[in-house]
Amino acid sequence: MPMLRNYQQRRMNYRARNTEQDSDTDDTHSVHSSLSHGASTLFSHDDRSSVSSGPVSVSSVHALPHRGAGLRFRPENIYPDRFTLADIEVPRGPWVYLACPGSRRKCPHCKVHVSHSDHVVVAVDGACSKNGKDGARSSYGVFWGHNNVLNTAVPVEGENHHTNQVAELRACMRALLDVVHVKSLFEEQGIALSAVVIKSDSEYLVRGITEWLPKWKRNGWKNCRGLDVANWEHFKAIELLTQDLERQEIIVKFWHVPRKYNRDADAMAKAVLRGAWNRGLGLLPPF
Repeated sequence: MPMLRNYQQRRMNYRARNTEQDSDTDDTHSVHSSLSHGASTLFSHDDRSSVSSGPVSVSSVHALPHRGAGLRFRPENIYPDRFTLADIEVPRGPWVYLACPGSRRKCPHCKVHVSHSDHVVVAVDGACSKNGKDGARSSYGVFWGHNNVLNTAVPVEGENHHTNQVAELRACMRALLDVVHVKSLFEEQGIALSAVVIKSDSEYLVRGITEWLPKWKRNGWKNCRGLDVANWEHFKAIELLTQDLERQEIIVKFWHVPRKYNRDADAMAKAVLRGAWNRGLGLLPPF
């Protein structure tokens, strides 16, 4: 597949960039590593989590119990009150990790909490000009971290009807498809990817997957008026992709955040519509 070939060609660039960035960071105070501590998860095994035969990690000992099952990521059920929304994400190198709930204070040098190196956050967003009208164009952005080779910002193609909602669903699908590449990259560093959190400012996307989808399925993908659920094919595809990752022992969670906490993916999606995204180089820093 062309996408895989392009990705493989970029892998050497990723390795060189990641090695350079990691050399400037002290892992001992910024990350709980699966390589050194064994596999870990912030989520209980009853909550679609993977099972590890390795030793219990320091990070899983520090993790608070996860209250409430399902696909929805609810930080208020995991993190102490001292954590703000901004504290939960820990950017490091080309990735964004989940902070450890047991971290009592931020590193005075990094200004972030200790993180779980096997739990990553990916931000997704969509944009649409003339939303739902004739001549509408749409695009999406997928943000894994600053200067990450998997960051994606492209026009939405193959759709007869362009809307913000479709663009957001397509962004989510792309992120889930790319998790297999993330898993491979992490394995090369001796880390078993445990969980991926899809971050979105779209209530439609997050509640659609975590709350409404089971009802739609029971009704044969019909809404309360007996009509086909809008964009049901996309929701079904997201469900299948999520289930496939769960079979690979990777937890998938969906996190609804205010728009101001999703600026990177939002800017990437909008840049495509403005013609400011270069397919080869991406946006100028900090993206």
